[in-house]
Amino acid sequence: MNPAAKVTWGQNVGITCSVSTQTQQILSPAFILKKASSSVGKTQTSSTNSATFNMPEVNFDNEGSYQCQYKITVAGQDFTSSSDSVSLSVTVPLQQPSISLTSPNRGLVWGPEGAQITRGFSFVFTCSTSSHYPGGVFHLIFSGSNLTNTEPAVNQSASFSFLVAEYEQQGNYSCVYEVTLSSRTFTSTQTAPISVVIKSK
Repeated sequence: MNPAAKVTWGQNVGITCSVSTQTQQILSPAFILKKASSSVGKTQTSSTNSATFNMPEVNFDNEGSYQCQYKITVAGQDFTSSSDSVSLSVTVPLQQPSISLTSPNRGLVWGPEGAQITRGFSFVFTCSTSSHYPGGVFHLIFSGSNLTNTEPAVNQSASFSFLVAEYEQQGNYSCVYEVTLSSRTFTSTQTAPISVVIKSK
């Protein structure tokens, strides 16, 4: 058997079963791939000494222990040999998102202490990611309070708008990307923070 032990959710995976010597076709050789949790296996006849079982877009249902069996038929009687088992696990690696800051009405100036935003002006944080998963959300974390804003990911990004800058919005902001697949939740690492200073007009 020749799969990687860990594969990425949504990836196309192939498990290859092989034997060291080729068997004559008259013996009707076949490879069977069986999952430990299932009594039914997938079967492929083969004219060579190997067969590949494809799993398109794997998910958590594909996790488990797999075993190859090689079967030949001689004089109407089946003979089967089995491989060692291999465990297949599905992972969801999330890239660290990126964060950017803009001010639609030009109330933003970048200084040595970070982003300086004029009080009363609007500002917008945009979080984005290169990870491709359905149903993701972004969390905008503000270090100055326990509040976290959450927006759904649309085209792998989300915007957080603040219409009127006030002094209490001064602090550090960072993004986290989160996705839930088959009731399992995965969270990215947090971005480096952007420091916001609110200055008077």
